[in-house]
Amino acid sequence: MPVNLNYNDFAPMRPYGLPIIIVHGLFGSSSNWSSIAKELSDAHTYRVINIDLRNHGGSPHADSMSYAEMAEDIKQLMDTLSISRASFMGHSMGGKVMMTFARMFPEYVKHLIVVDIAPVSYAMSHAPQMDAMLKLDLGNVTNRQDADEALASDIPEEDVRQFLLQNLKSQDGKYQWRLNLTVIQDSLDDIGSFPDDFDTSEISYPVLFIAGEKSEYFQKKHVAAVAACYPSAQVVVMPNAGHWLHVEKADQFTALIADYVSRA
Repeated sequence: MPVNLNYNDFAPMRPYGLPIIIVHGLFGSSSNWSSIAKELSDAHTYRVINIDLRNHGGSPHADSMSYAEMAEDIKQLMDTLSISRASFMGHSMGGKVMMTFARMFPEYVKHLIVVDIAPVSYAMSHAPQMDAMLKLDLGNVTNRQDADEALASDIPEEDVRQFLLQNLKSQDGKYQWRLNLTVIQDSLDDIGSFPDDFDTSEISYPVLFIAGEKSEYFQKKHVAAVAACYPSAQVVVMPNAGHWLHVEKADQFTALIADYVSRA
C-alpha cells in the first residue's frame, strides 16, 4: 500500500516547463538536494518537488521498501499534486527508484535523469554502517557529538558519519533515527539488485545518465549496461567528481539539468 510521502515544493511564481521531481539515495533525504532544488526553482524557474522516500527523512515508516512500492508512492504523490507529467531525477538508490517508476508509469515521464548509478546489481557494502547505527545506544546520547564519538570506532570516515547523523533527530529531549533501520537492513539485498528482465523496449522518453569521473558507483564498464538497457540514453561524466557530484560540482550540475530538461 502506498504511503503519503513528505516533500518540499519549490514553486516559482511563473514556472517554466514541466515540474522536476527529485529523489535521494540510501540513508539520504530531501535535504541532500534542497540547494539544487532551490537553484533550479529560483534561477531557472522550474517547479521542483523534492521528496523523502519511505523509511527516510520525514516520510512514514513502512514494513517493506521494494522499488515497485517506492514507485507507487511517487505515483500517488503525483496524483495528489495533480501532476500528470514531469521530469524525474534520482540519485544512487533513488536513480533505481526513478528507473522503476518510469518503466511502470511511462505516461508520466517527460525525461528520466539517473545520477551516479547504473542499471545493474551491486554488492551492498553498507553492513558496517547499518550495524553501527543499530547498536548505537540512543539512551546515552545527549547531543550529536556523543553520537559521532560512538559511531567513530565502526565508521572512521568523518564525512560518512556526518552524512548519517543528518538522520538523527531530537524529540522531547530524546534522540531517535528518522531512518527505519530494521526495514532498511532487511531490504539491503533488494536495494542492491536490478532485474535481468528490465524491459525498456516501450519507452519513448529521453534518458540521461550523469556520473562522477571518480565515482565507484558508475564506472566505465557500466556504460555498456546503460546502452543495453537504454540504447538511446545519453551518458555524461563530470570530471573530478565522485558519487556526490551534485554537491562537488553544484553549479555545473544544475546548469546541465536545466539545459537538458529545456531542450530534450
